[in-house]
Amino acid sequence: MDELTMKKIGARLDQLEQKIEFQDQVTADLVTQIEAMRSLLMKMIEEHGGSSELLFDIDFSILKQDLGAEDKINIGLLLMKVTKDCAAGLPEPSLNEFHYQLLQAMKVSEEHKDDFSLEISKRLLAECIKDSQGDQRQVVNEVFSKQK
Repeated sequence: MDELTMKKIGARLDQLEQKIEFQDQVTADLVTQIEAMRSLLMKMIEEHGGSSELLFDIDFSILKQDLGAEDKINIGLLLMKVTKDCAAGLPEPSLNEFHYQLLQAMKVSEEHKDDFSLEISKRLLAECIKDSQGDQRQVVNEVFSKQK
């Protein structure tokens, strides 16, 4: 390549880098604004006597939204894995055991495990009962029955 072509390529790369930096800044600003709005919404609900069910729904939605695509897939596969394990002769896990497996699937660190209540697993299992059939539904019911 001649020198003129190299200069044009270099100038184009500089433009692209500036564009990427600008987009990164816009994205960072949007994330900051979203977090501020979430905090404000949570504060408003708490201050105005919002139900704990509503707060949990918001927390659960935020949690699911914040997960990456791989984590969402892993959570979806967790129940299938548990069902497969049960079909292979392993006992159904208790709700606490399922919750532990869920936290592992979500790759929650030890220091943040207290931020994720057992209610998350209950909600996930309740959604699974609606959507699942056959063996999966039976496993979910067994997990719930071991809670009592």
